[in-house]
Amino acid sequence: MTKQQTSSALRMSACSNTSNFHSSTNTSSSTAEQSFSSYLTSISSQVQKNLVEKNDTVESFNNIIMGNEAGDADSIISSLALAYVKSMEKKDASDECTNFTPIPVISVNRDDMPLRRDVVQLLRMAGIDNYEELIYLDDPWPLSIMGNADTSPNESSGGKSISLVDHNKIRSNLWHLEQYVEEIFDHHQDENFHLDSVKIREVAFSGQKALVGSTCTLIVERMMKTRQSSAKSNTSDQYNLDAGLGIALLGVILLDTMNMNPEASKGTERDESAIDYLMNNSDWEMLRIETKEQIRSNRNNELMVPDRAKLYEYIRDSKFDRTFWKEMSARDAMRIDYKRFEPTSSSSDGKSNDAFGLSSVLLDLDDMLVKKDFLSTAVKFMNEFEVGTLGIMCMVIVDDRPQRELLLIGDASSEVESLATYLTSDNAAEFLDISLVEDFTETAQQDAVDGYTIKRFQQGNPKGSRKQLAPLILSFFSS
Repeated sequence: MTKQQTSSALRMSACSNTSNFHSSTNTSSSTAEQSFSSYLTSISSQVQKNLVEKNDTVESFNNIIMGNEAGDADSIISSLALAYVKSMEKKDASDECTNFTPIPVISVNRDDMPLRRDVVQLLRMAGIDNYEELIYLDDPWPLSIMGNADTSPNESSGGKSISLVDHNKIRSNLWHLEQYVEEIFDHHQDENFHLDSVKIREVAFSGQKALVGSTCTLIVERMMKTRQSSAKSNTSDQYNLDAGLGIALLGVILLDTMNMNPEASKGTERDESAIDYLMNNSDWEMLRIETKEQIRSNRNNELMVPDRAKLYEYIRDSKFDRTFWKEMSARDAMRIDYKRFEPTSSSSDGKSNDAFGLSSVLLDLDDMLVKKDFLSTAVKFMNEFEVGTLGIMCMVIVDDRPQRELLLIGDASSEVESLATYLTSDNAAEFLDISLVEDFTETAQQDAVDGYTIKRFQQGNPKGSRKQLAPLILSFFSS
């Protein structure tokens, strides 16, 4: 039997039973009652121990769960939540699955986490004060178990599979692991990769629109289905959702949908159903005292019920803090929420010569442009990430309504001029209402780095995020 067949056989016996990620008053297993926060703070040491003290009789099986390379709140929290949910699901499974380990890997380097203040605040509210105890992409053992493009994955640690959340194509520097991708939970346009290996593919995107505002909604829907199955089979008592898990998922969904603000049109009925489920089924009384005080509803002093507006505003202000963004270096602003894209290619390694990057920046474009050494930093950034075109998508909130601008920077081979024409004139891009800022182009070209073209755009449609822009640029380069 080949290594891939062995891994597949292990996955066949891996756990798919109903879960106990809710708190139950009638369970005899203390492990099954493990909270979201205690699970996350202990998983690193547990995995390290499993790798060192490998059971020789039952091969271990590691399910690596990670979000996209931008590593925003949705990517990070959905990966942590899915790992917790799956770990609780296996508690009800047979002993054959005891070595099955869902491993959430934060999809950014350890030193980058402090820049994600909204995530740090959400983790603290969920009871995780020391986010350094989590597992990061550049930690020694993930690097060892996953290998790199020049070295094969470490098979001595047992079988493995990869679950992708908040994206549906594994990043290019992990392409050597593409055959291990078996689950996808996402709400971006499907790039149709990993078709042969994926067993579960849930991509909530159709046409030019995401069907849910947040990947965390898909995780909640999984829990909702599990509860319904448990109720039908009478395998579970009445229970409440772990408070830490509830507040983390709720905070992200509210943030991604702007608290279901109709002006933003980011949320859907599925998001609202997920919010209602979390609000009505989480054991809010178990939240830490300081968290309760931050989000307690003034309308109900007896029962702890989160105030949606307070929670959303608290997390939003942590993320959009203008002073924080203005003080950030140009490079940090570009990399804090950056994604690299590669148009469809016949190359066996999934790479393309037309690779481009999109950075989401929560700052007015004028404030971004005056950062020290902005243009030279942008060029170095492009060379570092090996992209010919860099888009900087700037967004600020004015009167609870997003306002967007776009800056395109391209090298001599990037076709920025043609891309600018496509975005402003082609029918496919008409819905974004993008227009070129002519005066800026003339001024910017005087200061531009030799060999690079710069274009500035206004975007009339505030609802068009990277989810909509990236597929358009992919289509442009693919054609």
